[in-house]
Amino acid sequence: MTKRRHPKPVGQRRPGTGRCRLPPRRPEIPSPPSGPVDYFTERLALFRHASERASELTKIVAGQLVDERKCWGQWNHLRMCITASSILTLADYQPRIDAGEECTLDQGSIAALARGMAESAAMVAYLIDPALTLEQWELRKHVLWLHDATTRYKMFSKLENEEQATAARPQMQDLRTRIEAFPEFQALAPERQGRVIAGSEIYLHGLRAAVRLAGWDVDEFDAMYGYLSSYSHSSPVSFIRLAEHSIDFKVSTRAQRGTAGNALEFAFNALQSATERGAAAFGVEASAGPDIPDPREPDDEVPGTVS
Repeated sequence: MTKRRHPKPVGQRRPGTGRCRLPPRRPEIPSPPSGPVDYFTERLALFRHASERASELTKIVAGQLVDERKCWGQWNHLRMCITASSILTLADYQPRIDAGEECTLDQGSIAALARGMAESAAMVAYLIDPALTLEQWELRKHVLWLHDATTRYKMFSKLENEEQATAARPQMQDLRTRIEAFPEFQALAPERQGRVIAGSEIYLHGLRAAVRLAGWDVDEFDAMYGYLSSYSHSSPVSFIRLAEHSIDFKVSTRAQRGTAGNALEFAFNALQSATERGAAAFGVEASAGPDIPDPREPDDEVPGTVS
């Protein structure tokens, strides 16, 4: 198979436009000799494609002087690129088996990492929302700083590091005073005001508001987020059906590939979303990328039915 090549350098400037372009890539989905492309292999190819495009964006925008919002947004996008590399390392397990190593598909770690990528994508959408006014951003920034200070205070208090804990107290009080002065905060429901002021909230209007901002269906997000979270927390969904699906962590099964495939699709959508928003924020032209095709083998690979 001939691999498609793209113009170099990555992010070359288009004549007459003064803008950089993120080259579109169409993934090549390999077909195993034994039969059609399965669900896991197909999702892995699409995710690899999204990872390549995301990495290209980081190369294009590297070194630019930007404001705080773009800086934090791009840092979260870069973190997603690094996580994607880790997922691909876990997913490319077959060459290790072929080399004589005893290993299998680690669907649990892929699921946990995919969940984290979704959170990062929501944060990217939240940080670089182009509709925010300066005042709205200032409030959101103060809420982020308060959550940071509160987390550090609790951590150092439990570690009996009184110097660090004491240093966080005046910062927390100053941020609370500032936050309470914003009209948008005053318009929040009392219960949410309390959670924000307590420093327990990252997002002013909650994670689901950021999910909507990212353009995702909240019910679908909740379904997959809850399913993948079971692997982050070792909850029953992650292990009580192992025997039923003949998972022995020696030879990878369809159930393992189904879980990993679902996680890869979730991570693919998250990375695509963050890359497109990042490209728009930095003025980089980018194609939307491929749509997710229907699964080839959906019978035992539906979220919630596999371990």
